[in-house]
Amino acid sequence: MKLDNSSSVDFEQAPAKVHPARLVAIYDIGKQPANEALGYAAQNKTIWVYELLGKDRQEDGGSFKISEFVSVSLHVKGTMPQRLAVFGAPIKKKSKDWYEIDPGYILSSALGKPCMVEVAHTETGKAKVNGVTQPIDGLTVQEYTEKLAYLDLDSDDYLDHYNSAPQWIKDLVDKKIG
Repeated sequence: MKLDNSSSVDFEQAPAKVHPARLVAIYDIGKQPANEALGYAAQNKTIWVYELLGKDRQEDGGSFKISEFVSVSLHVKGTMPQRLAVFGAPIKKKSKDWYEIDPGYILSSALGKPCMVEVAHTETGKAKVNGVTQPIDGLTVQEYTEKLAYLDLDSDDYLDHYNSAPQWIKDLVDKKIG
C-alpha cells in the first residue's frame, strides 16, 4: 500500500526490544488497493494498535503506541491467525493451509488483553512490530491508559466509530476499494 508521506508527522520511535503491551485498537480499513511495487494484491486489511506498557516512555511521559497492518485472512502463513491465537480466539486448523474460527467469536473481545510486542527498527529507523506473543507466565502487564477503539465497517454503528477514529485511519478507510 502506497502512503503519501507529504503529511507524515515526526514522532518518537519505540525502542527496539520486547515490550509488555496491551491491544488497544483494531480498525477495519476495508479492501486496500494493490501495491505492485511490493507485490501485494488488493486485500482486506485491519490495523492493530498496541500500547507499550514497559518502563520505556516518550519524552512527555506517555506510553509508546505502535501499529501494524494485518490482512484479513485465515491462511496458515498469515498474520491474523497468529494474532488471534495470542489473544485466545477459538481458532483451529481447518485444512493444511487454512484455519477456521468459531463464527460466534467477537474480534473486539481481544481489546485490552495483555501481550508482548517485539519492536524492530527498519533501515530508516522507523519502529515496526516484529512479533506479538502471549506474556510470560507470571508477568503482570499494567492496565492500558489509551481509550479502547474498534471499527468494523460491516457493523450497523460503524459511522460512529469511524467518526471517532484518528484522521490517519479515516484516510485509509476513505482509500478503500469496492
